[in-house]
Amino acid sequence: MINPKIANRVKAIKVDKIHGATWLSEEAISILSQAVQESRAENLRHFITELKEITKALAQARPDMASVANYACWFTYEVITHSQKESDLNSLKALAKAKGNEIIEVARQAVLKVARNGTHLIQLLDTIMTCSYSATVCQCLEIAKGEGEDFYVIIAESKSLGGKPYGEMTAEQLKSSGISTKVIRDDEIIKHMPEVTKVLVGADSILRDGSLINGTPTYALASAASAIHIPFYSLCQTAKFNPRNCEGKNPELEAGFDKIPPQLVTGIITEFDIISPCQVSHYTKEIKKYWQVLVG
Repeated sequence: MINPKIANRVKAIKVDKIHGATWLSEEAISILSQAVQESRAENLRHFITELKEITKALAQARPDMASVANYACWFTYEVITHSQKESDLNSLKALAKAKGNEIIEVARQAVLKVARNGTHLIQLLDTIMTCSYSATVCQCLEIAKGEGEDFYVIIAESKSLGGKPYGEMTAEQLKSSGISTKVIRDDEIIKHMPEVTKVLVGADSILRDGSLINGTPTYALASAASAIHIPFYSLCQTAKFNPRNCEGKNPELEAGFDKIPPQLVTGIITEFDIISPCQVSHYTKEIKKYWQVLVG
């Protein structure tokens, strides 16, 4: 039985419609860290069982945001691995706290590296189109602006079912950094695409076959770009790669999310390099190891 306080925080992740995958992934680590410190398990076996139960709940909370499950599984995998050497619960709790802080720092550095790698694609007088809200895309554009690049950003309004205009959020953040922007209606994407030199979007997940999961209207944006041969890139740290094999399947998406097939994706900008969709499966091998904690 999960501690009610922890269960409420997991539920908050499940219903959250404000924050992106990066923020929610850090929140998942924070929840596990709190659970470890407040655990009343009387022995190691019960402690590990409790931690696995919470990790499974987090993995199921936002299935379209792979990094939530990936970071939660990584945390628990590390704690279980160290429990094989350290049976004292207090020592294990101290180690888990340090490991949680370490994973959050690794996650933040990965996002920064993705953003910096993305700036290499931005050129003088580019017109860039984006949609939804991506903290990583915003950071990339802000870094490029700070380095003296002059460009223009067209943003699809990206209204959610609840009426929240995620495009306006993006525009407000970029304008505060002195970046010129224009917000358009989602049904105007095709009309404005001929003005565009490249498309940059974030990602909530990348499936093993290279398909992209991201907020609506990303599919419309990718299709319009492909139709007139405009390059379409996703900025995404490898922690958002989903190790589950979804090839040949159509995953049930949460409302407000799109699946973009790999043939519409020019490249994926990761913390390591710009890769093609067909290379994604190579990077999921290490991630899949951590998912062992969801078995049993």
